[in-house]
Amino acid sequence: MGIEVIEHILLCSYLSPTPKKRAIADLIVIAFFFLLRVGEYTHTAANNRRTQQFRLCDIVFRRAHVIMAHHHSEATLSNADSASLHISDQKNGAKGQIVGQDATRQIVCPIKALARRVHNIVAHGGSPTTILGTYWGRGNTWRTIRPPDINATIKQAVVTLKLESRGITPDLVSSHSLRAGGAMALHLSGASADTIKKQGRWSGDTYQQYIHNQLSAFQTGLSSKMLKPHHSFHLGLPTTTRSI
Repeated sequence: MGIEVIEHILLCSYLSPTPKKRAIADLIVIAFFFLLRVGEYTHTAANNRRTQQFRLCDIVFRRAHVIMAHHHSEATLSNADSASLHISDQKNGAKGQIVGQDATRQIVCPIKALARRVHNIVAHGGSPTTILGTYWGRGNTWRTIRPPDINATIKQAVVTLKLESRGITPDLVSSHSLRAGGAMALHLSGASADTIKKQGRWSGDTYQQYIHNQLSAFQTGLSSKMLKPHHSFHLGLPTTTRSI
């Protein structure tokens, strides 16, 4: 799943700006750029013992290498150069890791999305331990985004964008597609295997399963390349050897 789906979801949240839709769109942007597992940014009834949800205190904004306080305005936080997520625990058992992203200065920007979520929480009296997937919503109460909210939004975007003509059907995408799509985007941008593994916090080469199914991105132009003549010779010894 590519950036066009992410951009469509974000733009739709501006056209129908309910607190829930804005929260879902922001979390989708964040999950894509930071390669997050759905249990790390949404509320689940039975939380995985290792996969912990990101909290307000786990998010750090920086501008000119200086840490910015969360109580700044949304506009100020949106102007940060970068942001990082500090991981207390996760599925693979690793602790104390940090993943970061720089600002894109465009509509689809992980820093702006984080700034909107942080501001929404802080402006309504959230605490440092309030989870990232919390928002101040209908009835002036705290509400949370759940995995089905993310799944439904992604599937609807695929239908609206008519991606079925490209072989992408709603049943093929889910919240997991954000992590896979982010890994694929990094790969196609030329990021090294080590960079992808660090960003997605994979301890081994399992990240490769996230990109091997999206072969169309690699096969473009392959047939033409295979038609190109190459002048070569065999390196093995002939049956009868002659000295020159």
